[in-house]
Amino acid sequence: MARLLALDWDQHEARYVVANTRGAQLVLEAAASIALSAGSDEGASRLQLGHALQAALGRHKVGRAVALLGVERSQIEVLSLTLPPSSDAELPELVRHQAMRESAAITDDSSLDFVPLSDESQGPRRVAAVALSRQRREQLQAVCSTAGVTPHAIVLRPYAAAALFVGSSPPNDQACLLINAFADEIDLSVVSGGKVAFWRTLRQANVSHDPVAAKKLIAELNRTLVVVQDQLGEQPIAAAYLFGALAEHPALVEQLRDDFSLPVTLVDPFATLAELPGEMPENPGRFGSLLGMLSVEAQHKAQAIDFLHPRKRPAPPDRRRQAIVASAAATVVLLLGGYYAWSTFAEVNAENESLDAELDRLDELYKRAGKQQKVIQAIHDWGEHDVNWLDELRDLSLRFPSGRDAVLLRMALSHGRGTGATIDMVGVVRDPAIVSRIENNLRDKYHQISSRHVQERVQEKSYSWHFESSLVVAERDKRDYVSHLASRPEPEPAETAPSAPQKLAPPRPADNKR
Repeated sequence: MARLLALDWDQHEARYVVANTRGAQLVLEAAASIALSAGSDEGASRLQLGHALQAALGRHKVGRAVALLGVERSQIEVLSLTLPPSSDAELPELVRHQAMRESAAITDDSSLDFVPLSDESQGPRRVAAVALSRQRREQLQAVCSTAGVTPHAIVLRPYAAAALFVGSSPPNDQACLLINAFADEIDLSVVSGGKVAFWRTLRQANVSHDPVAAKKLIAELNRTLVVVQDQLGEQPIAAAYLFGALAEHPALVEQLRDDFSLPVTLVDPFATLAELPGEMPENPGRFGSLLGMLSVEAQHKAQAIDFLHPRKRPAPPDRRRQAIVASAAATVVLLLGGYYAWSTFAEVNAENESLDAELDRLDELYKRAGKQQKVIQAIHDWGEHDVNWLDELRDLSLRFPSGRDAVLLRMALSHGRGTGATIDMVGVVRDPAIVSRIENNLRDKYHQISSRHVQERVQEKSYSWHFESSLVVAERDKRDYVSHLASRPEPEPAETAPSAPQKLAPPRPADNKR
């Protein structure tokens, strides 16, 4: 589990996030901000900032953590360059050469990184280049050294916030505007196709709570949309997203809802995290860039802008390495030849071992087939001893009283645990004595019947006695189903109805357990 630290600061506060990784997921340990007061000079302010961070981070033991530092717009030089058609490998030298020609502030010892805005197959290359001077880089590293950490990457804040948005949103080719408001700065980024197509930083204080400042910001947003639309061509900007919660930007959210032309959605940077620290910061929207650079590092990806590891031209091929590879290839060829000679003699032994294994496999299949045959024979024997249900139901109909005396409401047929079967019957009779007559008519050497429940029920029809009986049926030969017909007792004349149909309810398929 890797331990990560992300921090950035401005003139008013410093912010940090301490997290661990679980696979590619972030598990936050702490997220907080430190209020800063203006020092007597810039050097004293940096020293005060370093000590404040050291005191805050000392509680979290981040000495060996991978530290990521975010920088704001005021600390860097920004250039938009258009270069001749070239490959990605040629871009680093072209960008540095053109940037040093256009800006005197960029020198050989400046950290220069860039993001291509067009593919190498689209003619002239458009590039967004950013440079961090050596003096500013050393000042940032000095603050981190005072705080007790060593930065692993120095990342540009708007690109880190865009990385968080792209990673936590479903894939979408539409262009959108990202708004990240701080105490006196607002980062604006336009994301299209998962990449930052344009960004700028405005200096305007208190836009989150002051309606007048919020209206001024909306005017700047509209101007930004006009400028960006020229670069995007026919692709419109579909929506805007504001980092933070409603309580963090009450006035700004209200003004955007009333005066801004695009629909605005609030984005909580902490919403996609599975585990959160016990104490959350007061302004969660300002931590979007910190969480963005942490999420990129957790996924082992490269930061879009990294002043400590800027894009460089690939190193030329090493001739010595090529010679070593050629020698190794020749050695491999010799080894393969020796292996082929050895494997030829070993083929016979391998074939013998394969035949032995095949014989063992066939023996195992023979044993398994014998077991399956026993199961098949058992099923066949079980079917041979099954009850002939059609003849059994016909026999039951002949023995049952007429429809004037008894009616079956429900019948369940099931196979017995050994041989034979069980028939459960539920019905109504005119008189309880008829239940005894049913038992006497059905009981013989093949049938054993018992009535579990006989109860009188009040109803409008003549059948007022409800009964439940269970009939155990023994296995018998098919010829035995007609052997009793010659000696069948004649029913009493008063209780029979000539040619009256027997009211036997058909068995329920769901209750048949065969």
